[in-house]
Amino acid sequence: MAKSMFTNALNIRASREEIVEALTQLPAILSWDKEIIAMEALAGGSYRVKRNASAYVQEELLTIKSQADGVLYQATSADLNYQIDWKLSEDEGSQLLSQELIIEEALNPVVIGIAKTVTKLAFQRMLGAVKQLVETKGEIK
Repeated sequence: MAKSMFTNALNIRASREEIVEALTQLPAILSWDKEIIAMEALAGGSYRVKRNASAYVQEELLTIKSQADGVLYQATSADLNYQIDWKLSEDEGSQLLSQELIIEEALNPVVIGIAKTVTKLAFQRMLGAVKQLVETKGEIK
């Protein structure tokens, strides 16, 4: 059974299409997710992802699916299975982008509790990097 860890959200002054492109296209993903050191495209919207040594999961299989209301990432690895559910909605001339982290409950609840705050902050930074990418048209600083 899956468990929602947290949801982060922020407004982005960009089109829905620009945001979806930033979340689904390989060059864009590599520009905002700085933990990724290699990403190999496989069939069916899947990728073999290698992350730097500071990441909790160094290797995973990531499947990216566009949906009517956003984008879904499904990741599997030897250590952890999780989803990031990116939702988009119109909000007074901008887009509200939210990201919900959903993990398998098989993990130790104590580990989940300890990691939750750190992980939420890391994911918040990632969300901010997506915002910066689409609002500055790719000029990540």
